[in-house]
Amino acid sequence: MSQYTLELPGLLGNKMLGFMAALGILRTLTRIWPDEDVKLSWKADPIPVPVLHTNSPKHKDALLEALGEAFEGSHKDWQFNLLIDDPKGPTGKNATEKEKSEYIREKNAGKFDFETFHKFSQEALTNTAKSEWLTALGSEISTKPDEAGNTLLRTMTGGSGQNFIGSLYGLAKHTTEENLEQSIFHPWTYQDGLSKRFYLKWDPMEDNQGAYKMANDPKGRYEQGANRLALEAIPLFTAIPTHTKTETVGFRLKKERGKRLEAYFCWPIWSEPMSLRVIKAITRLPEIVSFTPDYDKLKLRGVDMIYSAKRCSFNDKNPGSCVFSAGVPVSPAVND
Repeated sequence: MSQYTLELPGLLGNKMLGFMAALGILRTLTRIWPDEDVKLSWKADPIPVPVLHTNSPKHKDALLEALGEAFEGSHKDWQFNLLIDDPKGPTGKNATEKEKSEYIREKNAGKFDFETFHKFSQEALTNTAKSEWLTALGSEISTKPDEAGNTLLRTMTGGSGQNFIGSLYGLAKHTTEENLEQSIFHPWTYQDGLSKRFYLKWDPMEDNQGAYKMANDPKGRYEQGANRLALEAIPLFTAIPTHTKTETVGFRLKKERGKRLEAYFCWPIWSEPMSLRVIKAITRLPEIVSFTPDYDKLKLRGVDMIYSAKRCSFNDKNPGSCVFSAGVPVSPAVND
């Protein structure tokens, strides 16, 4: 049983980005520390703070070193090069760094066309890691005739030089241990800014509102380390093909007459240590995405609180380009 603990005070549980970053750490450590029985809990302080549980004592430096080694050279990994290796663009083996960079920026990398998706689907059939990533990034069910469906975690569609897979690649390549330390162990300052704008837009502070904010704030405002950690949680939230569209684990959908479909990402907070396998099952409980969750039932599963963040689009012509709102607690069901 895991008995040693390490708090991660920078990754607050009331933030979608903080929650996903904590899950990203857990998923990474579960893979690289198989003998540590790594688990995660949340400490109410009063805002939830994640706590790692391991079999042997692990201090801050050991964690940062382990994450740094795990992420070193990861920008070359399959999941961050899906569109670089697209047969329509330069290949990963032969392209120069400049060619790769230009292709990422110019390609509408927030979406897959069917040809590209089918190509990578064949590669993923016999590889667990690849299949986890591909089934999280999209599916074959789409509302547009020439596109594969996209995960609702995607926030960029290629406009204004921004794209989702390009950001995954950029974060994997450019994030340092110093960035990770800042995001994990210190209050967020949102002072990380790269001219290429590699982020996920899972935090309202990362809403650049297009060219206006970038013109007045050229460095941008985001936590690079948190973004790098959070992207590792993407494979935990599968994109599910339904009859007419692609939905995503962890999302509550709301449709009012005459209005656009609204999506809310919902995440649980728990106080007892849980393994990655258990957390993956918990996030799939119907009560997690309920409008009025029954907390009495959820507490039997170890869940203390649910937060949600709205997926907000500010462009009617391009609803796929969006940012997530601040997280808010979800009120419990009221029994008459």
